[in-house]
Amino acid sequence: MSEQETPKRRPRRPSPALVVACIALFVALTGTSIAAVDLVIPKNSVGTAQLKKDAVVSIKVRDGALYLRDFAAAERAKLRGPKGDKGDRGEKGEAGPQGGPGLTGIEIVNKVSVFDSTAYKNAFAECPAGKKIIAGGANVSANGAGTPALQASLPLNNGWRAWGSEPVAYAPNWQVAAYAICANVG
Repeated sequence: MSEQETPKRRPRRPSPALVVACIALFVALTGTSIAAVDLVIPKNSVGTAQLKKDAVVSIKVRDGALYLRDFAAAERAKLRGPKGDKGDRGEKGEAGPQGGPGLTGIEIVNKVSVFDSTAYKNAFAECPAGKKIIAGGANVSANGAGTPALQASLPLNNGWRAWGSEPVAYAPNWQVAAYAICANVG
């Protein structure tokens, strides 16, 4: 060798500590590290969707943990025993108390307004003395197609009241009718 030439250096091997540190750094940076932690699964967070097929087998089910409703209908049918004999007829029970008379003397009372062309009309169908209103109704009758309209139909003072009017002027004759369904109420 001449004086001007410098000796070539041989590359040094990395130390074992440097190799381990580099591997740890690589694993940490690639996101594949595994942390040893105490895994806590919240209550009721695992359901049917999270279970793989055949993940729950009979050896994994605690005795007495299942109810009959937990089994499919076909499986429940297998669990039933044979049908038993028909039992004896029971004794006849006592008669209940006599009910009230209910509704008797039902009648329909009709009342109609005048049949003319006035703009406002009403009719009141009243139940006779001793009877009560149980239902009722009303309608408007007009000659030809027109605009008279039923404005109200309702029970009032043991009868049925109906009001009608002409929202738009109407020349032909028309009327309002009210009817009350009355009865003796027991």
